[in-house]
Amino acid sequence: MMRNVFRPRLQEMGITTVLGEVDFGGGPKEPSIAGAVTSTGKTLVFLSSDIFQDYYRQFEVNLAIMHELHLRRPILVPVLLLREEVLNWPRGRPRQDSQVHDNSFNT
Repeated sequence: MMRNVFRPRLQEMGITTVLGEVDFGGGPKEPSIAGAVTSTGKTLVFLSSDIFQDYYRQFEVNLAIMHELHLRRPILVPVLLLREEVLNWPRGRPRQDSQVHDNSFNT
C-alpha cells in the first residue's frame, strides 16, 4: 500500500520519500535508517496493526522518537491506517467483536 499508493502521491506533491524495503539495499540497514531519520525534516510513520512485527520499522520509530527528543521539536508524524471494514462500519451499531464492560457497582 505504501509503495503503490502513498509514495507516488507524496512524490507527485514534490515530497522526497525514503521507503525502507525499497531504498535500503544490501548491507546493514541501521546506518541508512539513521541517516534518513536524522537528515530529514519529518518522519512519517504509517501505523498499522503489524507495525512492530518488523525489527527495522521498530528501529526507525524509536530512532525518530529519540531524534525528536534530542532536537526538542516535532519530527515524527504518525499516520493511522485502518482496515477498510473498520472505516465502512455503520455508526451507532456496536461491532460484534467489541466487548462491553459494565463498570457500574450494584449497591
